[in-house]
Amino acid sequence: SGGSTTFNAGTNYTQATTGSTTVSGVGTVVNFNISPTVGSFTQTNGAVAGVTAGKTLTVRGNLDLTGGTFDNTNLALAVTGTSNVSLGANAIALTNAANDFGGAVTLSNSGTNNATIVDVSGLSLGTVSVGQNLTVSSGAEGISLSGTVATGGTQTYNSAVNLGSAAT
Repeated sequence: SGGSTTFNAGTNYTQATTGSTTVSGVGTVVNFNISPTVGSFTQTNGAVAGVTAGKTLTVRGNLDLTGGTFDNTNLALAVTGTSNVSLGANAIALTNAANDFGGAVTLSNSGTNNATIVDVSGLSLGTVSVGQNLTVSSGAEGISLSGTVATGGTQTYNSAVNLGSAAT
C-alpha cells in the first residue's frame, strides 16, 4: 500500500511486447521523467504525477486504468491495444493533444464526474458509462462508436462520428 515508481531521465526503459508493468495500491505514485515503452500497462488505485512535459507512455499491448487518478496533461499515451479506463468516483481527463489510442477505448466513472478524451487521429469508443458529461475529440479520422454510450449529462463530439452497427 503506497510507494512510488520513478522513470528517470538518463535511463531507457523498453519492455518486451509480451511484458507488463503493473502499478497498484492506494497512495502509489508513478513519476515519468522519460518516455518509457511497455508491453502492457495496468494502474490500480494509484496516481500518476510528477510528469515531465512532452513525455509519452508507449503501450504496445493494452492499457488498464482502474480506480485512483490519472493526470495525462503532460504525458501523452500511445496505445496499440485496447484501453480500459474505469476511475470510479473520479473524473476522466485524457486530454493530451498527442494521445493516440489504436484499439477500442472503454470509459467508466460515477457520480458528478465528467470524462474527456482526446486522440490525435481516429478514436474508437467501446462501452462508455459516465456519471456526468462526456467530451470526445479526435483528428480527421473521426470517432467510431461500437458500444453503448450512457451519460448522466451531455455528450459532446468534436469530430465526425461513425455509429457503425449501432446506426438505425
